[in-house]
Amino acid sequence: MYRVGFIDDQDKHVGNYKKRLANHDIDLIYLKDSLKYSEILDWVLEEKLECLLIDYKLAPKYDFVGSKLANYINKQIFDLPCLLLTSYATDALRESLVSKSNIINKMDMREGIGQVSEIITQNIDVFRNRMELAEEEYRSNIPRYKRGEMSPNEVASLKEQYRILSGYHVIEEFDWENINQEIDLELTKIIDKLDKIIEKFEGFEDEKNI
Repeated sequence: MYRVGFIDDQDKHVGNYKKRLANHDIDLIYLKDSLKYSEILDWVLEEKLECLLIDYKLAPKYDFVGSKLANYINKQIFDLPCLLLTSYATDALRESLVSKSNIINKMDMREGIGQVSEIITQNIDVFRNRMELAEEEYRSNIPRYKRGEMSPNEVASLKEQYRILSGYHVIEEFDWENINQEIDLELTKIIDKLDKIIEKFEGFEDEKNI
């Protein structure tokens, strides 16, 4: 099953949407509570959602529109598809926060559910493939991190990958603090060796000058 989160200011369509999408192997999970951006992000990770279907007009339940939420989520979770459900496509397009291909007319949820389902599943397939690539990249970079070969920006990017991948339980937990201690210990050993080499060299130079 494809796990899709649904965010709307009212739940009157949830039952029908859920039944129609279930026929296309899509499990629609509705967010009942009114949450802040960061709390919605936590919900996405806890539910291991692979796509979000967001209504454009979310008032009065939320104090933001769907396109703003989609923009926030896309900044936090790489490649997570956020599809905007609206009868006001012109307003959504004017904001330029969600591409036209990711805007779905509400009428299609009834008359074009097959096409909507295809859009959802195709987006999720792409998301899954990109998550696999992200996992491969993450695992290949961990040895470099342990050897202290990564720049601060690369380390920040690696930790961001870890946050998302571990949130989806794609990878095992990683003890960053313990590894940092190991790196510091190795650096200390290297510095000690360099100090000893310098001391020997200075001693040799002193003997030459006697």
